Amino acid sequence: MRMILSLILLLAVALPAHAGRRDWQVGLQCWTLRGKTLLDTVDYCVDHGIKYLEIYPGQRLGDGFEGKTGHTMTAAERAKLRAILEAKGIHLLSYGVIRPRGEEEWRQAFAFAKEMGIQTLICEPGRNQMEMLDKLAAEYGVNVGIHNHGEPTPDMVEKLLEGRSERIGIAPDIGHWCRRGFDPVANLKRFEGRVLSIHLKDIDANKRDVPFGTGTTPVDDILTHLDKVGYKGPIIIEYESGNQAEAVKQCVDYLRAFIDNGKAPEDPVAAHMPDEYVQMANISEVELP
Repeated sequence: MRMILSLILLLAVALPAHAGRRDWQVGLQCWTLRGKTLLDTVDYCVDHGIKYLEIYPGQRLGDGFEGKTGHTMTAAERAKLRAILEAKGIHLLSYGVIRPRGEEEWRQAFAFAKEMGIQTLICEPGRNQMEMLDKLAAEYGVNVGIHNHGEPTPDMVEKLLEGRSERIGIAPDIGHWCRRGFDPVANLKRFEGRVLSIHLKDIDANKRDVPFGTGTTPVDDILTHLDKVGYKGPIIIEYESGNQAEAVKQCVDYLRAFIDNGKAPEDPVAAHMPDEYVQMANISEVELP
């Protein structure tokens, strides 16, 4: 018995304090590489060790496919895509941002998500849709993550969540929160337990996307908070400006360093922004998602 207790104490000392934590699903929102086909994006992720994807409606599939991503894909396209993703070790986590108009289209989206193994629909629903979405989420076993561009604000989201089941939560875009002046850490605390997925971004003083750790967003504080509360959901990289392909590599390296060490890397490298970059000054005019 004394030997067993000694072994337990030894393991407690030897194992890092974060054992079992920071097992975040680091993924990529395909909108980041929207100039590429979905299957080119998949190959990029394979090359850079990214195993998870959030797909959006409308990206060209590529590699012999005629169609585009979305809940209108044919059964044959869905089956072929599932086989390709499985062979390459890529998992679909979420789908969005979507804004179906009626229950029939919402059902198509839920059915698509269930068939493709997608955990969460990322959307910006109206308040009059929430009861229906709660019902469909339970019926299909698929979560609903409320997203934000210009809106909904955190106050609006709180009202949308009133009386809803745990399958309904938030999937915030940290960059859009910061552009609107909302404190990301305070609002993650506000919605603790209801955060289903996160679009993580860093922005500079001009509100442009920059690699993690090189802008004004408190990325390190955000990750420290998520670590502290034992968050285990997806962290989705979405990079909408500049040299996306190179910047994503730096964002992945930053996250890996934090996951491994519990703190930000000491010298994150800034990506080069092209001269022709057009600043996203008016969020309401930014192409979605």
